[in-house]
Amino acid sequence: MTEWTQADSDAFERFGYDADTRTLSVVFKGGNLYTYSDVPPEIYQGRVDAPSEGNYFRTIIKGKFTHSRGG
Repeated sequence: MTEWTQADSDAFERFGYDADTRTLSVVFKGGNLYTYSDVPPEIYQGRVDAPSEGNYFRTIIKGKFTHSRGG
C-alpha cells in the first residue's frame, strides 16, 4: 500500500512510497504523476531526510530508475 507524504518543495506536491513493491510515486506541482520502479527503501528514506527534496531528486532519483508517467 502506498504511503503518501506532503512535499516541502516548490516543484513537488507529494511523494508516495510502497515498500512492498518498491515503487516511488511523485506528484509534481500542476498534477503530473510519475512512478519510479524498484526504488530501495533507503533511497526513499534519503529523500525524507534530505535538506532539499529537489536536489536529492535530481541527483539521486531522476534518470536512475525506470519510470512511467501517470498511475
